[in-house]
Amino acid sequence: MNKWSFRESNEWENKYPKCSANAARLAPINIDTSKISPCHTTCKLAMKYGKTKCYVQNENTMPTVYFDPTSYCKFKGMIYTLKKMTIHIPSMHTINQSNYEMEALLYYYLNPADIESGGVIVSLLFKKGPDHGNANQFFNQFVNQIPASDSGGMEKDVEVSTNWNPEMILPDSKSFFYYEGALPYPPCNQNWSIVIFEEIVPISTNVINTIKYLLGDSANNVRNILETPSETVVFYNSYHSFEDEITDKEKDKYGIEKGDRKEKKEIQAMNMYSESNRGFLIENKLYIKGVLLTVILILMIYLSVKISKYIVVNDIINKLIVKQIVKKEARNAVKTGNNSGSSIETPSVNTSNNVSNNVSNNVSNNASTSASTSTSTSTST
Repeated sequence: MNKWSFRESNEWENKYPKCSANAARLAPINIDTSKISPCHTTCKLAMKYGKTKCYVQNENTMPTVYFDPTSYCKFKGMIYTLKKMTIHIPSMHTINQSNYEMEALLYYYLNPADIESGGVIVSLLFKKGPDHGNANQFFNQFVNQIPASDSGGMEKDVEVSTNWNPEMILPDSKSFFYYEGALPYPPCNQNWSIVIFEEIVPISTNVINTIKYLLGDSANNVRNILETPSETVVFYNSYHSFEDEITDKEKDKYGIEKGDRKEKKEIQAMNMYSESNRGFLIENKLYIKGVLLTVILILMIYLSVKISKYIVVNDIINKLIVKQIVKKEARNAVKTGNNSGSSIETPSVNTSNNVSNNVSNNVSNNASTSASTSTSTSTST
């Protein structure tokens, strides 16, 4: 993940062009309730939550919670999968120029495996309230486990109750504002729909102060409110309950991921390790090839020396020479016997024995002399 700072949000566009204040789609913005358009049948919302584990990290002064892919939202007929939640103090968005103590953003991805796919960001605004209630129970189970400093992308697995999930922080009333915006931090991708619940959720001062402590000196991890682009229309759905539902058939249709996020992270890490090894092999192809050729050459030289030593120690060459000379003289003896008209078998055997003895005794002195002596002996016989 790239490093950037909320303190330098005015400079983001230098590195991330989509973060320009003149971009067609921006976030966050101020919700002016005097300039909203009703939206009911065309922007229905539904949510469905399942059992999940909790994984926390702190990166770019942005406390982040990751979930297993077991929760979804359905917006305008499309299914999205909940992947993570970021926490901001004070609120990112304002309503009629008023901000709130804290804001939590739930990111529902069109394709959780592709962070560029965009989706729906659901915003929940918080105000100071009592120390009890579902929202407090939700945050108290992990807020003290969030790393106090940048975790460098490392996630911490936090043990939570079996019924723990973001449904615990949803407001009673489901009325909401909606606009077509963008990711409120780099790279500011402009393929996000922003849903902001109208009802403000109460949260304890203890939770808020804990988040502030994590942020340290920055104590402010929000992007400055931007002027709403002229093309942006803020819609409003006044229904107090969800007007739609998510069926299992729809989840299967949209290919919702299933499984444990931790297992998926381990598989992803293994794949990254494999890709890393593959990249190393490609980058060092010539070097590795040179090393292999050098090893092969050394082995060939070693084997050559061993074979040469074996040949010398066992006098292999002399033995081969003797063997060849014996065969040659035996053939000559047979030819001589045929020319004299005598029996082939007996003389050839005797001659062969004589030649063998003569060659064995004299090969070290002179092979040609031995051959001449054998011929003379044969003629005499």
